[in-house]
Amino acid sequence: GRIAREAGVPKGTLYVYFDRKEALFRAVVVDLQPSTAERLADLDRRHEGLETALSSFAARLLAEVLEPGHVALLRMVVAVSERFPHIGRTFYEAGPLYGAQRLAEHLTLRPTRGEIALDGVDPQHAAWHFLGLIKNPLSLCALMSAAPAAGAELPRTGREAARVFMRACD
Repeated sequence: GRIAREAGVPKGTLYVYFDRKEALFRAVVVDLQPSTAERLADLDRRHEGLETALSSFAARLLAEVLEPGHVALLRMVVAVSERFPHIGRTFYEAGPLYGAQRLAEHLTLRPTRGEIALDGVDPQHAAWHFLGLIKNPLSLCALMSAAPAAGAELPRTGREAARVFMRACD
């Protein structure tokens, strides 16, 4: 019903195009893949130090992740994933996994510049650690409507996460 209201069409009209709810949910997730938060937040900061680049990236990613439309989409995906696991998987691969892979690729280049020492840590694991530092607890609060994220909080969260991450990789 909500999708029909947002689209401005009667609910029955959706089923002319989509024979099942599953097909409708899949279409929504596939259509929104190019605009997942992880695809919108760019980390390609070649002329900045890594800590500055990570801090800036974190604030931009958090702003995207905490945007009400993204939170609503994530809630929908979580709600339908039990019945339609491939929809959850599609969203995961297009968003969080894609973002972690991009960050891992970036981190792979940095030891050669002497900015971090991963010392045998898989760059993919390091990327997930950094993403965990920035997304929790703010994203959980947003998902559960526990507390609104203040805009001024995002840059500070990004700076602190980058600082902790850099020290861990020192």
